[in-house]
Amino acid sequence: MIRDWWKKQVYKRRAKQVSDYYDNWSKKFLEITDTFQGFRTENIDETHNHTVKTAGLTDGMKILDAGCGVGGPAFYFATHLKSEIYPLTNSKVQVQIMDDRKKKEALTNIHPTLGDYHEVTTTFYPSFFDAILFLESLGHSYYPEKVIENCYRALKSGGTIYIRDHYRVSGNTEEENTKLDDLTNEANETYVYNHIYLTRLEDALKNAGFRIQMVQRPPLQFFNINPEFEKRFNIKSPNGYFIDTIEIRATKP
Repeated sequence: MIRDWWKKQVYKRRAKQVSDYYDNWSKKFLEITDTFQGFRTENIDETHNHTVKTAGLTDGMKILDAGCGVGGPAFYFATHLKSEIYPLTNSKVQVQIMDDRKKKEALTNIHPTLGDYHEVTTTFYPSFFDAILFLESLGHSYYPEKVIENCYRALKSGGTIYIRDHYRVSGNTEEENTKLDDLTNEANETYVYNHIYLTRLEDALKNAGFRIQMVQRPPLQFFNINPEFEKRFNIKSPNGYFIDTIEIRATKP
């Protein structure tokens, strides 16, 4: 019980750090792109189309974009699918940006929502969604097991969870692992992130009751947009290979 209490305090404190980070940086990042993903295709529509296809998004769905940023992907889905899109963020600034854009574009099928994805079944009814997406966003969590458990409850039977993110890699020697740990910790500090090993996510999905359908490196020609952010805003970021980009899709029986 003490351990659960401690985890709750940690993820709540981290959630506040994340909301403060995006309240401060979102309008600056928006000068470059509306899609806050470090690795993406040069033509961002290719990334969005890949998400639609790989996550199995179709018309008539209720879709949650968890940790949605300013809604770049969510607005793309709302204009290309006859579905109800729910972008969820814990940043008030991001919700205001999305509300303004929704009004400007006169869209009725997108519903920007302020909330914490750790508590998704507090914000939405259980068995509400057909699909839940985490597009380089789950890594902000210090308690991904809780997120996955609540997503399981929030999905309808047969629903899909799709996660694309960056995961820690291991070296061949103790010296290599020490260097990788240093680079990962530096990135976590810079971007308020928590890179985990892929096996931890796979275990969380299985323990929650999901059936994993796919685990792969996205078959896209990615480029890293982070250097543009770093140069424009004088952000110090680690230099070197220390993460692997993986997408995973699982279903609720």
